[in-house]
Amino acid sequence: MSLSSEALLDHIADYLKYLSYAPSFWFTLNTSYDHGCHLANRFRLALNEYETLLIVAGLASVTRFGFQIKPKAWREFLGGHRFVVDDCAIEVDIDIDAYINGTNPSQLNRRGFYVIRIGNKSEQSPNKIEDQTGRDDRLITTPPQLCGVRINANYSKE
Repeated sequence: MSLSSEALLDHIADYLKYLSYAPSFWFTLNTSYDHGCHLANRFRLALNEYETLLIVAGLASVTRFGFQIKPKAWREFLGGHRFVVDDCAIEVDIDIDAYINGTNPSQLNRRGFYVIRIGNKSEQSPNKIEDQTGRDDRLITTPPQLCGVRINANYSKE
């Protein structure tokens, strides 16, 4: 791996460690960018910037099918010398749009994607992304505020 990739991984690791001070929250790595639980939103990056960052860092690639997460690279990154985490990069296969919209999940709309949990885990922390729901049984897509700097997912770039 090149020095630039290692430096990028170090910066990504530092930022993930910073994010881990907030309560536990599930972030998607490769679903629709339109909702707040996409990691690109928490990184405050446009979709093309996010994809470029992950590709250069070796955590994703571009194939003839488009942008692809490299789950093995994520597992090695999160389980390597930067973190003490095991089994953090998780592939799920659900109808995420149904959970976001509060409708009944459909077998026809199921798709695979990758999620990671970042933050302080407590007894109230959901064990699966499908359990990250509010009182209305919809998926919570707005991550908790980061203490100290008062940044939340509704920040808009100007």
